[in-house]
Amino acid sequence: MHSVIILELLGGCVPTALIVDDSATIRLCLRVYLENLGFQVVAEAENGVQAIEAHKRHRPDLITLDLVMPHLSGMEALREIRRRDPLVAVLIVTSGFTLKIKQEAEELGVQTLLLKPVSQDKLQQGLEALALLRKERKYG
Repeated sequence: MHSVIILELLGGCVPTALIVDDSATIRLCLRVYLENLGFQVVAEAENGVQAIEAHKRHRPDLITLDLVMPHLSGMEALREIRRRDPLVAVLIVTSGFTLKIKQEAEELGVQTLLLKPVSQDKLQQGLEALALLRKERKYG
């Protein structure tokens, strides 16, 4: 799938993204990859509390979300973000997850989980899968 189609399905001409990860290195890599794929990164957060605040302030089209972070986990932040914005696209990027976590994420509307380390190709594949799922939900 061409990245233009991904962009259209995830938010339009220049979709916006929020990157949430406690690792500055991972945030930098994701920023570069997302910008290469046509996203405008509007904010970064290093924990769940900052993620909720950044989401309120910027209302991005996409959130990349780590699960294991200090102060408030990614899953806890996701619950609060979903309460406010049930339609935002979320791509979980984490170092590991269990079946229970996968099921909980699916209950919160997340179908796409990527394991670290993430390459640009792997991120693009995750975005393509996310875009297709959103298209299926939207058009049946």
